[in-house]
Amino acid sequence: MYNDGLVRFATEPYNLDAKNMNAKFVHLTNFSINKKNAKFVKNEDQAGDDSSDADGGDSSKWDFK
Repeated sequence: MYNDGLVRFATEPYNLDAKNMNAKFVHLTNFSINKKNAKFVKNEDQAGDDSSDADGGDSSKWDFK
């Protein structure tokens, strides 16, 4: 078991509505896809990259220990 991890969040709320079955921002958490969504929130740490601080705040990608 690792002590460090990474969490990626979809940038749109998930729902079971059939009309959203092809909505990639709802169903996928892939960073390279979600970073193209206007709702994507980049998380910048003190180093200025896109890795996160302790909790990620409101960003779409968090790391944790």
